[in-house]
Amino acid sequence: MTITLGMPQQTGRPANEPPLQLPPTAAADHSRKKHGFWLLPIALIVGVLSSISFYLFVTLSPAEQLFIKSDQLILLHVLSVAAVLLLVVGVAHWEYGRLEKSRRHAEQSASNSHDFLQGILDASFDAVISVDAGQNITYFSRQAEAMFGYKAEEIIGKSLNLLIPTPSRRRHKEFAKNFTDGAEAARTMGKWRIVPGLTKDGREISTITRIVRHRDLNGAPMATATVRDVTELEKREILLSRTLAEVARSDKRLRAFFAQFTHELRTPLNAVVGFSELSLHHAQEGRRDQAEEYMRYVVDAGLRLSKLIDSVLEYRRIDDVFDDSNSEEVNIIDIFQSIAKRINRQEDDEVLTLKAATTAFPVLAIPEMIESYCEVFLELFTSRSKEPRILHLDDEGESVVIRDVGGAQTSALTSIFHDLDRLNNLNFDDVIRSSESMDMRLFSLWKLADVCQISCEISAATPSELKLTFGSARQAVVYREEDGSVDDAAPFKAAKQAKTTRRMRQNLQKSA
Repeated sequence: MTITLGMPQQTGRPANEPPLQLPPTAAADHSRKKHGFWLLPIALIVGVLSSISFYLFVTLSPAEQLFIKSDQLILLHVLSVAAVLLLVVGVAHWEYGRLEKSRRHAEQSASNSHDFLQGILDASFDAVISVDAGQNITYFSRQAEAMFGYKAEEIIGKSLNLLIPTPSRRRHKEFAKNFTDGAEAARTMGKWRIVPGLTKDGREISTITRIVRHRDLNGAPMATATVRDVTELEKREILLSRTLAEVARSDKRLRAFFAQFTHELRTPLNAVVGFSELSLHHAQEGRRDQAEEYMRYVVDAGLRLSKLIDSVLEYRRIDDVFDDSNSEEVNIIDIFQSIAKRINRQEDDEVLTLKAATTAFPVLAIPEMIESYCEVFLELFTSRSKEPRILHLDDEGESVVIRDVGGAQTSALTSIFHDLDRLNNLNFDDVIRSSESMDMRLFSLWKLADVCQISCEISAATPSELKLTFGSARQAVVYREEDGSVDDAAPFKAAKQAKTTRRMRQNLQKSA
């Protein structure tokens, strides 16, 4: 609840401010009505009538003329008039003293009321601002000072436009005019509305405002606004919405993961149980060769289970390392080369060859996350193509372009590029529906791409060319090569990433 003082040119009541002064006419009228100012007129009438009666009695009565001389008669007249005047002056003095006392009492009451109302306003959480018909500020509470950064004495009498951002001033002026004129369309200004505000240092804030129309002591129209800063509240609501969205995304990921894991776990387990029973049956019958063949199937199924468990651990590690605080400068080329060497050692042959146009492709990212993505991608790439592959890595600004130049037929790699293209356009619901038919490594690759926000772009003309853009939206950058500047709208991490990338490129050019 906000109580508004309808006092023009009244500030937040400093300590040295004099008490509120009521108009003398208003104080006298108040005292006259309260105490009855009829005693003085009655005293005057009684005095005049008494003087006239006494004068007529003395001058016209024959009996009195026999005993009173003429000079004594004049003195008697003077004394009678003086007595009447003395009576009138005494009554007037007494009435004046009572009126003066009433006036001081009224002033003290007004001052106490002002202090009481000012205390309520100072204790209020909301800011209170009053303006006149010309949209000039006439009252500015202490909460308004703290909210907008202006002192009351420096903004009283100035235009309200100082507190409104430039794009909103025209619209607010139209609303204020309709509100002052009492137009039908201005009724909404008597309700809580979201209004942008502008502080003294040029910072825009979000407020909810309620405007009430009334009149000042002189009867002039004015308006008072109750303002509440909701900037931090809006930020928390946005953060809460993002958190809830991420919780929903995590829940869908978890459901998709369990659906895929259950499907892939069931197949090798059934193979282990079935071939174990057959092997035991043939061993009991003395058919050793057949039993050994079935045991090899059991071992193969066990290896598949082992890889599946590794995939599960890899999937879990994706969530464990996803923390922006772990971001640092990493080199994509080095990661690709190290993983290619490990794959070649496992295969006992050089099945994967990487060629890079540059020796370094630095990005600001989470090393474990990028390494997991590259590992899943390359292992999936080599598993889908049984022939030796040669991948060419090119640096294109903020992207790495991977081209297969191994010389094999394009159809040999159609499946992986098709699946990657499908993953790039899938949403969570599609993944859940298709998870039972999706390879576990491909599913992990999809999750990594989704969490890291790595985009995959496949050329329609050359399906063996894949473009990977690393980094997340919070690390995206707008980099201008012509002047080396960074877009002010980009986040701090993005600016840091761009500067790091530029510095490393300059060092590479100098070393070359």
